[in-house]
Amino acid sequence: MRLLIQVFVVLLSAAIVRVLIRGSNSYRMDGGEMALAILVCLIGIAFLVALDYFLYQQNGKEILRVFMADPGARGRWLTSALAKTLTRAETRSTEEKIYEQVAIEIASGEFRHGLYAQAKSRASGNTKKTEAIYIKLRAQAFRDEKVLQERKEAAMTRAASVDAAKQKEEAEKAASERAAAERETAQKAAAARATSEREAEQKAARERVASEKAAKLKAVVDKAEAKKMAKQRLVEKKAAVREAANLKAAADKLEKQRVKAEKSAKRKTKKRQGDAKERNLIAAVILLATLTVMIGAVQRLF
Repeated sequence: MRLLIQVFVVLLSAAIVRVLIRGSNSYRMDGGEMALAILVCLIGIAFLVALDYFLYQQNGKEILRVFMADPGARGRWLTSALAKTLTRAETRSTEEKIYEQVAIEIASGEFRHGLYAQAKSRASGNTKKTEAIYIKLRAQAFRDEKVLQERKEAAMTRAASVDAAKQKEEAEKAASERAAAERETAQKAAAARATSEREAEQKAARERVASEKAAKLKAVVDKAEAKKMAKQRLVEKKAAVREAANLKAAADKLEKQRVKAEKSAKRKTKKRQGDAKERNLIAAVILLATLTVMIGAVQRLF
């Protein structure tokens, strides 16, 4: 089928070249036109060979399928697929790793039963062909798994990007709402502050008027109090003068009483001294009389 498509494309290319060069009414070509047609055919064949290699030998079908199925990832997949396809060394290294992994699985006895049954069915029971077909199917399965993993990662990246955009939008919305709330709060605070300042000014004016009235009233009261204190000091001064006179009179009286008491005490002292002398004299006489009687009694005894 591929060969028929290639031959059809080559013949179609030659016909197009012939029509472009000579027009649709001419059916003969000279040597130069024939050479150009052959060159175009060769270029077409080279293109078809490269396309066949890309689609059937490299991972082209899967790349094109993913490319067409996921519009959002076309650019990324196109860049990645072309880079992998055009870099032959990298492709051969990847293929080598895939077949190495298949060989390791076969050596360890690990088989994908579904793929093995499919290979066995294609080989019609031929053991050698079964193993070869299984190796190709398992290698293609590795490629498919890799493509699916990359699609999964791309989908996760896209979902993360969508979530990030959504979160950013929500954050911007929240920031806008917060800014609006802050502006409203600032306006309310400014209005409240203006009202508070106006009320404070009115209160300060009322307090200033009240303070002036209180100062005037205090001045009047202080003046009246000063007059009252002056009168009270005058009265106290007169009372102090009278009290001083009374104290002086009392002191004079007490001094006279003290002098009189001292004179009376001296008289009493003299009288007590005279009485003491009389008592001493009487006691001496009595003692002398007693001694005389005792002496006379003693003499009579002896």
